[in-house]
Amino acid sequence: MNFSFYADEKDGFNSALPIGNGHLGAMVYGNPFQERLVLNENTFWLGKKKDNRHQPNFYRSYRKVQSLLLEGKTDQAEQLAEDCLFPNPSGGAVYTTAGNLWISMEEEPVLNYQRTLNLEDGLVEVCFQTETAKYQRTYLASNPRDLLMIRCQGPQSQKLRINFRLDGYPNESHFSSDEILFQTFYNQNNLLITRIKVEAPFVTSCEDGLIAEGENIIIYVSMSTDVFSSTCLEDTAQRLVGLDFNQVLEEAVEDYRHLYRRQSFTSSDKEMEYLYNFSRYLMISCSRDHLPANLQGLWNQDQYPRWDSKFTLNINLEMNYFNVMASNLQECLMPVIHLLEKMYPNGKKLAKELYHARGYVCHHNTDLYGDCSMFDHYFPATIWPLGAAWLSLYVYEYYEYTLDLDFLRQYGYLLREAAYFVLDILVTDRQGFYVICPSLSPENSYFLKGKKHQLSVGCTFDDELITVLFQKAIQVAVLLNDVTKEEEKMSQVLKKLHPFTGNRNGCLREWHQDYEEADPGHRHLSHLFGIYPEEIKIPEDLAVRTIDFRLKNGGGYTGWSRAWIVALYARLKEGRKAYEHFRLFLKNSVSPVGLDLHPPFQIDGNFGIAAGIKELFFHSSMGRLELLPAFPQELTDVTLTGFRLKGNLILNMEIRKGVLSSLEIVAFQKQPYVLVYKGIERSIILSEGTNKIRMTEV
Repeated sequence: MNFSFYADEKDGFNSALPIGNGHLGAMVYGNPFQERLVLNENTFWLGKKKDNRHQPNFYRSYRKVQSLLLEGKTDQAEQLAEDCLFPNPSGGAVYTTAGNLWISMEEEPVLNYQRTLNLEDGLVEVCFQTETAKYQRTYLASNPRDLLMIRCQGPQSQKLRINFRLDGYPNESHFSSDEILFQTFYNQNNLLITRIKVEAPFVTSCEDGLIAEGENIIIYVSMSTDVFSSTCLEDTAQRLVGLDFNQVLEEAVEDYRHLYRRQSFTSSDKEMEYLYNFSRYLMISCSRDHLPANLQGLWNQDQYPRWDSKFTLNINLEMNYFNVMASNLQECLMPVIHLLEKMYPNGKKLAKELYHARGYVCHHNTDLYGDCSMFDHYFPATIWPLGAAWLSLYVYEYYEYTLDLDFLRQYGYLLREAAYFVLDILVTDRQGFYVICPSLSPENSYFLKGKKHQLSVGCTFDDELITVLFQKAIQVAVLLNDVTKEEEKMSQVLKKLHPFTGNRNGCLREWHQDYEEADPGHRHLSHLFGIYPEEIKIPEDLAVRTIDFRLKNGGGYTGWSRAWIVALYARLKEGRKAYEHFRLFLKNSVSPVGLDLHPPFQIDGNFGIAAGIKELFFHSSMGRLELLPAFPQELTDVTLTGFRLKGNLILNMEIRKGVLSSLEIVAFQKQPYVLVYKGIERSIILSEGTNKIRMTEV
């Protein structure tokens, strides 16, 4: 994809092009003469883990808040919660920028400028001419070598000034004849090492950096903190030894292609095609290390970004991975599993101390340390205790797509222990239904007697999440031949959850009482979790009216919320509406290079819109595939290859002139299967290998 402009300083970050290897990232502005690369290292977070942030006597206060809510004394309950449940101090670690690399040269008039993002190879290129010469710069991130690299090609007289700046921290900088070593001291005793090595016919140090001359100048960037490595000083140096650019380039491209070329997607809507494939590029670029994609994936220009660019668990981190398994990028889900492993001991300690419960708990945020405490004083989200419960569902999703029992044996405890926590904190309300109390519906509010409130005795989202969590925990126990009395208790709870009913507006009720919503156009659609990303039997007419009502009142105003709406409409087989909101996402929520604008840039919309696009063409469940459930008439020709289905299957399909024209399913073992097309079900037997399915069968 070509972008024939370079990002300026006004809205430059949203127009810059990202590169990354999961650990290191950079945003490429592409200015010919004052090139700026915003650098990121995914373990560079401000703030240590803060233990024991909870209030003394938390459990006693928690039970008192619970009693007050059950008695209908909401005002008193919220006042006590504010006084005695919020953390002290608040906060946690903040994901921060790792500095700016500048590449400068003497300015001249520019001709034929072009920036290119090569999705097939994972490269960014900048090409331009002056009156006397041609220039080309190639930018890439190598996962095998854990380096960022820039090759600057030009005339023999090309002269570049290269320097690095990271302001606001104590630091020491050292310059040799061809290298910059920058040591940044932060968090009292943490260290970030940045090494920049330059290869050129002539290189020398200057007052604030290096000067390089020649027709072929190569810049390598190696970075690491000591958060997870006590040898970061040596490690960053070792990565710069014995490098051959062409070899490193070949390795990096081969490594990237191994993931990217597993799947392809083409569409008559070229913007749809680009956004879907761009999302896969972003996933490969920002989720291959031991930390998953945060609110901005990997790329952040601010010392203190909005919402701390953390891992937010009441939709945002989960949405980042809605499409990762269908994208055939299961390796990119592993950072989520590793984060759950970090969360587990912290959350287990908190579950016991705060809630007198087994299992483990996490609230609505976490960070690189897997901190599971409450993070702030924000009533619509802070006290919510279901972050681990939602995120742990990815353990089972990995199994559903791969049928890897060894994976389940190793990581199944992460889901089961999240379920044990929820089982232990359930109480019964005055109607005899199991509920979580205190609860809230992220991040909405309701009116009661003219006053705005957030805390409640359960809510619809709780019922849906408990249903999915317990069903999957039971299934894990069955698969591992380890069913206990706890799974039997879960089965009983599932029979005594609130039914799904309508409210005064004919929509799905968000809380168990028919409250008036304080913000009827709210960006969150948590009570539709059971429609998408999950599939619980909820009255579809209520769900459709719920989305319509949200939109009528101004909903969908953030990129991630609009992306969720696209996926919801697609799951509800409303293809025309899904496509309409895809176009609105393009119109209102996309930067010139395709980044989701929350605002500011927030990557969940990029991953969420890809998930919504996929739902237009198929819906996969165990043993069953629904084809073109929401195919919009605005599209004509679409080709999908290498899409992973639940049940360890691969899908290849072509749509020509709006009609399914070819279908292949690759199976790794013989099995019965159900195909659904145009509302008609067909039962077939899949053979091991490639199954070319005649269209008469569907």
